[in-house]
Amino acid sequence: MLATVLQHEIDHLDGVLFIDHISKLKRDRVIKKFQKAAKRAGDGSHVL
Repeated sequence: MLATVLQHEIDHLDGVLFIDHISKLKRDRVIKKFQKAAKRAGDGSHVL
């Protein structure tokens, strides 16, 4: 558990996001879902 927490904090310092650890297919799905949510919110911003 400690190793996982330390890696998480190191990732923060290095600017690594959770989605950087998943496959390209899953990452693309997550990005698409975020963009869809932003569009529904009406703010027009692009996530990532």
